[in-house]
Amino acid sequence: MIDTTPTWVWLLTACVGAVAGSFIGMVAHRLPMLMMRQWRADVAEFLSQMPLDGTLITPISTALTTDNPPPTAIHCPHCRAPLAIYDAIPIISYLWLQGKCRQCRHAISPQYLAIESISIVLTLMVVAVLGAGIHAVLALIFVWIGIALSAIDYQTKLLPDRLVLPLGMIGLVANSMGLFASASHAIFGAVAGFVLLWLINALYRLITNQDGMGLGDAKLLAAIGAWLGVWQLPMVLLIASTLGVVVGLHKRWRLGQNAAFAFGPCLVAAAIVSLLFGERLLAWLFSY
Repeated sequence: MIDTTPTWVWLLTACVGAVAGSFIGMVAHRLPMLMMRQWRADVAEFLSQMPLDGTLITPISTALTTDNPPPTAIHCPHCRAPLAIYDAIPIISYLWLQGKCRQCRHAISPQYLAIESISIVLTLMVVAVLGAGIHAVLALIFVWIGIALSAIDYQTKLLPDRLVLPLGMIGLVANSMGLFASASHAIFGAVAGFVLLWLINALYRLITNQDGMGLGDAKLLAAIGAWLGVWQLPMVLLIASTLGVVVGLHKRWRLGQNAAFAFGPCLVAAAIVSLLFGERLLAWLFSY
């Protein structure tokens, strides 16, 4: 079938993906800092209320909270100079400035360019596969949150509940209308996703006396199960495990030893493949 979609539609879709990618890059950079700041504030509050030799630990609590809050405007992560609008155009500004801040000329992480590029490609892919409609809108929400989680997990080995839990809730609400899976399959998928990875980690801990993955991965797989349903989970785990093996072998080849790596990006990539092509893959597998 010949694609009759006007060119301007694809250009507009790419622009939406670029803007979303720019916002995702900012979230991936700031959310871990906000989480650390909140953790410091909680520790400071606890320490300020805990007596030590009859005195309150006010200096320690003060030291924990004396951290400059991040600026609310878009800014350079190094000199914190506010960026002009023409310096914040996704991809174009990065390439024009050769990946450096206009003010301090410090190199800016290529992560921003990578996130924006991935966001554009996946946004175009979602619209191309699912068309324009409620399925595509919800799938884009899934993809964009997934990109943010992948970037944060890659940097910090953390999967924030602030993103994972809303992702799962959106999936359950969407599937209460049967958009991607039946409501019952979504609920069973959420439960099975968490329990499955929890059991795998418990077995690994029993054998090696150390954790193989954190609960964040189990929560993420639960959220994926809420979106895709219980029957897509084997496909997700197969793809994610294959990607994990490839990444693990690559790290072993580079470092000469087993090295921990973020499994969240593998789960997200597998979930996106299953979201867009899962039914076709299952039909192809069962045809054999």
